[in-house]
Amino acid sequence: MTLWKQALGATGFKATIMGIGDLADRALPLDQCVATIHRATEFGLNLIDTAPGYEEGYSEAIVGAALRGRCEGMFVIEAIKGKGPCWWNPSA
Repeated sequence: MTLWKQALGATGFKATIMGIGDLADRALPLDQCVATIHRATEFGLNLIDTAPGYEEGYSEAIVGAALRGRCEGMFVIEAIKGKGPCWWNPSA
């Protein structure tokens, strides 16, 4: 399956038109939440939304754990000014 991508403004980064976000569910174990992101990226999603306000930072912990060592080609949107676990790399 090929997911459609579109350039994000002037960044040149081609993001999938569908992303994944607000993954924080404290009723689920961390590894299950991380596996959800892994599965989404295996299908080609490269856009993730997170924020410290999602379950008091649990969402960011999930995204950080899921993308550790897998940041290349990912774009993380954070709902506050700051740095997410991955940044777009124009040389990649």
